[in-house]
Amino acid sequence: MEPWEDELLLDDDFSEEEEDAEEQIEKTSLEMDADGFADWEDASDGAPEDETLEEALAEERTLELESELEQDEHPRDYNAELEDEEEEAAPTSEKRLKREIRAEALRRLEEAARTESDFLTVVDEWNKLDRNRERRERDHENL
Repeated sequence: MEPWEDELLLDDDFSEEEEDAEEQIEKTSLEMDADGFADWEDASDGAPEDETLEEALAEERTLELESELEQDEHPRDYNAELEDEEEEAAPTSEKRLKREIRAEALRRLEEAARTESDFLTVVDEWNKLDRNRERRERDHENL
């Protein structure tokens, strides 16, 4: 045996680490439930929920900032989307007709949906309308 190996065998540093580990285990409280399963009590139990909430909040803030930047760079002309006085007074304006045609097409899609893919198409249309409505509300708040 080499002299350096003797020193390693005689060195008792590992026993201190083991004692520290045993003390730490004794300090943490381990409770047994009625069903015999152990439940560790430590502060990390709620951490994943908090992290996911923080990530979702950060993502939402990022999207909000991006929409504000988009609005600043490319402002929408809402007056062009609204009917003017002549169109409003007319019995049928082009914009009103287009809106009614889209609503009727969606209603027909909803009534004709029979398969899963048909329903997914309807849900996609609803989501698109919701996104547009939310975008208009956000842009209105930003203005």
